[in-house]
Amino acid sequence: MSPRLRVALGLAFALAWAAQFADFRAVQIDDAFISYRYADNLARGRGFVFNPGEWRLGSTAPGHVLLAAGVRLGVGSDALPFVMVAVGCLAWTAQAALLFGLLSKPLGRWPAGAAAAGVLLGVAGSGSVVSLETNLVAALVLASTLAADRGRPALAAALAGLAVLTRPDALAFVGLLALWGVAALRAPDRDASPAWRRALRPALAFAAPLGPWMLFAWIAFGSPLPATAAAKYGKTPLAEYALHLLRTGPARFAPPDATLALALIAALAAWGAVRWARSGPAGALLVAWALGHGLAYLVLRPLTLFTWHLYPVVLVFTACTLVGLGGLAERRASAPAIGWSARAALALLLLATAARTHGDAVSYAGSYWGGQRTDVYLQVADWLRAHVGPEQRVALLEVGLIAYHSDVRVHDLAGLVTARTRSMPADVSHVVAVTHFPKDFAVGRAPVAAFRSGRFGAWIFDLRTGALPPPSSPDR
Repeated sequence: MSPRLRVALGLAFALAWAAQFADFRAVQIDDAFISYRYADNLARGRGFVFNPGEWRLGSTAPGHVLLAAGVRLGVGSDALPFVMVAVGCLAWTAQAALLFGLLSKPLGRWPAGAAAAGVLLGVAGSGSVVSLETNLVAALVLASTLAADRGRPALAAALAGLAVLTRPDALAFVGLLALWGVAALRAPDRDASPAWRRALRPALAFAAPLGPWMLFAWIAFGSPLPATAAAKYGKTPLAEYALHLLRTGPARFAPPDATLALALIAALAAWGAVRWARSGPAGALLVAWALGHGLAYLVLRPLTLFTWHLYPVVLVFTACTLVGLGGLAERRASAPAIGWSARAALALLLLATAARTHGDAVSYAGSYWGGQRTDVYLQVADWLRAHVGPEQRVALLEVGLIAYHSDVRVHDLAGLVTARTRSMPADVSHVVAVTHFPKDFAVGRAPVAAFRSGRFGAWIFDLRTGALPPPSSPDR
């Protein structure tokens, strides 16, 4: 790659990052604020806890919490969510750059450019998860793969360790990377040192970021396994989740009722996946990672309402689809009709992707799950901060935004950050109900406060009215 092209690409990626942040800076996903609440408490010297004094590992993203705690120390609690979105956008941009680096040499610039441009413009839905750890894990996995492909096993192992620290389900990738490393150790090498010695440095590099956390988690929580894993397990029937999994990738290109279009997309993605996997071990590793990640979640089967768990599957599926389309676009000389048609289709697809991504960002402020929910939860947090004392607890089904902005102690009805109970704990003074969850516990009570933004509503009930404590609400 010429120096001039490097500068041009660097400038393009920098401008893309700025545009991403400008569009998605207001995204505030409730689950991300679980990490931010842990980070805020950690930065304030309360420990790695959600509620002060309660040592329960309710975060599936310890590395994200540690990063957010460092940011919190530097910029304060008000700016933390926006800085973390900027970090998420940076990781989103990095994915596109890393894909170009991984694909350009073995497959050529058309497949590499198509995949990188598509991801940069949001074909994988990266913008909707910028406040979560999702983009960061994907960027670390791609960076680890590129390092391994460039013959730097220690760096690849260190990046893989950071990916697992950031989100433990990256272990599926680590297992595949280890197989690649074992195969490389068995291959002839000019280094005459024993295989165990050559493996020692990558093993130590992998353990360096992960080992201290594992030791701390065993001591503090009794296990590094987050309590959320058990709380989310088996919430969806196998057949329903399998169908959800199969639809997730193609849905980024066509509506679910467009059967012919979905079939063509699946065929194009399959061809792209075969091309990528056959281009070298890096491609085979990433295709296998997506398959393994999907199978792992088919076993776990959380609620299909939350889709960001499957981001690696969507990222690789969309990249494979664009690799396939980019491969057809290369055939301008051998098959002009196919080549020019593929280039036209690719141009239209990228334009449609850019428009869809920008449209998602523009509509976020007025959407039910976006700005409406955020506005209501901020109002609820203000009320709770003024009316709930430090010895009291508030029961919620969505604990992130409200707990972060109110700083009240909470009881999580879903059993993620606090233990699930058969009845409401005695110190719960208030319950927050929202429009999309049952309010059975509110029978016979009038709310003490009510808030609404668009179609999203929330009601606060005071349990200290003489009525019996209600049962916990259904899982979310």
